[in-house]
Amino acid sequence: HEIGHSLGLYHIFRGISEIQSCSDPCMETEPSYETGDLCSDTNPAPKHKFCGDPGPGNDTCGFNSFFNTPYNNFMSYADDDCTDSFTPNQVARMHCYLDLVYQGWQPSRKPAPIALTPQVVSHTPDSVMLEWFPPIDGHFFERELGSACDLCLEGRFLVQYAFNASSPMPCGPSGHWSPREAEGHPDVEQPCKSSVRTWSPNSAVNPHTVPPACPEPQGCHLDLRFRYPLVPESLTVWVTFVSTDWDSSGAVNDIKLLGVSGNNISLGPQNVFCDVPLTIKLQ
Repeated sequence: HEIGHSLGLYHIFRGISEIQSCSDPCMETEPSYETGDLCSDTNPAPKHKFCGDPGPGNDTCGFNSFFNTPYNNFMSYADDDCTDSFTPNQVARMHCYLDLVYQGWQPSRKPAPIALTPQVVSHTPDSVMLEWFPPIDGHFFERELGSACDLCLEGRFLVQYAFNASSPMPCGPSGHWSPREAEGHPDVEQPCKSSVRTWSPNSAVNPHTVPPACPEPQGCHLDLRFRYPLVPESLTVWVTFVSTDWDSSGAVNDIKLLGVSGNNISLGPQNVFCDVPLTIKLQ
């Protein structure tokens, strides 16, 4: 009952017993989306605590009788022995409240789909045990909180951004253009333009006092670490700006995958474009 109130539901007797007078515009003479409890599938009813249709009373504004009242509705005041349901309109209203009023409370992660309906395998007066089968397509979800698979998206993908970036190249004291700018999701204001929100060793130093950060021919490199080690399906790298002093086809000399066991896999040189991320399939 109280959860129903929290999700936008009124008492089913709102249009009869909770109005100010018999001329109240909210008085409910028939089920309506505009009066009473704002649900068109709950017949008008006065407040009462019995499991059945009520009789007329002094506060019913001339109603002689009430038929098919939703006394078994959770939003009535009837005894718990007979309250057992919400109407479809009430369910829809609660869904709207969840989607609109409580949108900020909803987690971005969705639970894993369950292939078959859970079955009751045993029960006692104090407990019940449910059992269900995992999806039959060979993909399993680990739902233990804190595990990597608990973060999987609906399509069974774990999307990770670099969470630790470093480089031996010097950077300015302001922190702009530092390796830390390569952590997290891309946040440049506009691709193909220089931005302090990117790693740029040449821009991070004073060219008049510090030698070039990426001297030829060895260049410079950026080390990116991910929080969860796993076998990747793809790798996406976005070089959002390439100086006019460089040929974009030679901006990335090599991409190396560093394994937790110490083995390295070289993907070789890559062509990059500032207006679109580079995605490399790794399977």
